[in-house]
Amino acid sequence: TINYPSLKENKKVDILIIGGGITGISSFYHLKNTNLKVMLVEQNKIGFSVTGKSTGKLCYLQNDLLDKIKKNLGEKTLLKYIDSQIEAINLITNTIEKEKINCDLEEVDSIIYTNNNKEINKLKKLQTFLKHNNINASITNNNLVKSKYMFKVNNTYTFHPLKFIYGLLNNNYNIYEKTRI
Repeated sequence: TINYPSLKENKKVDILIIGGGITGISSFYHLKNTNLKVMLVEQNKIGFSVTGKSTGKLCYLQNDLLDKIKKNLGEKTLLKYIDSQIEAINLITNTIEKEKINCDLEEVDSIIYTNNNKEINKLKKLQTFLKHNNINASITNNNLVKSKYMFKVNNTYTFHPLKFIYGLLNNNYNIYEKTRI
């Protein structure tokens, strides 16, 4: 890890990013080639709060959330949400490739499995919806888990979040740790 100084004096910036987790560091990275003066401040250590405890999974298959969006906001909003998640996954994987970040990126399948008949019916409807919208979803088998129904999507990933954010930093010096705002 890199150690950054704490902020000792007032500074004038165009954009102040508060929080040195994956969201803050990604925002900092995407603003680096602008003409704006950007500063990031973290109250503890970069990446060692929520991001440091993250599983590092890039996936759009969040069954309960997808079900709630569809039920409360409709299929068009659900499709927009899934598209936004796929776009975010592509942005991250493309950034990893472009910056040659060694963060253990691995393409994996995401699987939901259940023996609950009510859940099986919900997953079958979700699978039909995804296939109808040209998103690859399938029923699968796995000898490790006894289950009536297993549903999977591909083009999802795992990665090491701390290696990722430190790969994005590339010696940026307008970052301060151990500084409360």
